[in-house]
Amino acid sequence: RLSHQLGAGACGAVWLATALTHARPVALKFLLPASPELLARFRREGQVLARVRHPNVLTIFDCDDMDGRPFLVMEHLSGGSLRTKLSPRGLPLERSLGWMAACLEGLAACHDAGIVHRDLKPDNIMFGADESPRLVDMGLAAMTAEARSLTRTGMLIGTPRYIPPEVIVGDPGGPPGDVFAMGVTLFEMLAGRPPLTETSLSKLLQAQVTDMPPRLDTLVKVPREVADCVARALAKLPAARPASARAFAA
Repeated sequence: RLSHQLGAGACGAVWLATALTHARPVALKFLLPASPELLARFRREGQVLARVRHPNVLTIFDCDDMDGRPFLVMEHLSGGSLRTKLSPRGLPLERSLGWMAACLEGLAACHDAGIVHRDLKPDNIMFGADESPRLVDMGLAAMTAEARSLTRTGMLIGTPRYIPPEVIVGDPGGPPGDVFAMGVTLFEMLAGRPPLTETSLSKLLQAQVTDMPPRLDTLVKVPREVADCVARALAKLPAARPASARAFAA
């Protein structure tokens, strides 16, 4: 039973609902109307998403469609997004590293299942009532883009400030791109600002490919080892980054 809309974004609209069989609150995410071919893919990928069980990944209970419009039945998270918790002064080091390590372990579980996010950012890290972080919208970026017929040559998937250099120049991207996006997110958590601050889209995308961001420890007081770790995650070449999300967490 639908209650009310919680929000809307590029992937669709989210509603608070009650699962009548269990009398529990859930969130329903309705995606854009889709072709029969995309609906079949959505069901396949939704089944994969539903098999990922990790405390730091949003739990998917079911996937279905209504009149050609696919939707996911998900756990309801009431703790807000990481975006709402960011501060211009930066977040405390221990809290930031704890949240990021947890998210990276969740991301590793998704990569193990063959799921690449492609749109990681503070908006897509949500918190439960217990303040534990969850990755949300896993695997939805590519499906949503395809539904909009946007996956043609030259079209970028993701939010510009978090897109890895290899995707900007035309590579389809993969797990190393997710590691890069998490590096940008951790930099922003600790410094209170993103690594690159260009406001023009064209200049930002060019800088993502060519410009090295400042070291984190030149902007905020953090251990040198933390600044080294973040710098590795932000490497322009995928092979120079931590080998996996799990390696980044370690």
